[in-house]
Amino acid sequence: MIYFVLKDVIITRKNKITKVIVDQNGLHHYKNETIIESLTFESLYPNPDLKNYDVVLSEGEDVAYDICVYYLDNSTNTIIYKAITFKTPFSIRNGNELKRHFIKGVLKFRSDLKVSPKVLDLLHLKNS
Repeated sequence: MIYFVLKDVIITRKNKITKVIVDQNGLHHYKNETIIESLTFESLYPNPDLKNYDVVLSEGEDVAYDICVYYLDNSTNTIIYKAITFKTPFSIRNGNELKRHFIKGVLKFRSDLKVSPKVLDLLHLKNS
């Protein structure tokens, strides 16, 4: 039993995200100064159902709202529906501000994608 707990702690420490940054390329998770995972504006895809928005607000019961996007997963070469989350072992105080800047980047660099008005309202943004 102790072995499994220690193994889990060691694995968690190996994959520890130390910071999250939004820049002109997208959202990046870092371990120290190395990018571990990115969600780039270039990898975003339109909703397969062309009648719906490409960037949406998930609406679940008893859970916080998540901003969701479609993106191309290069490892499987498939389009995936994903919530924008921060994979850190700690709380991020400016998480909403990071999401806000990510959506501003979508509006600026990917004007071909349709952002739901609910997302814009949640983050106090205007689609100009």
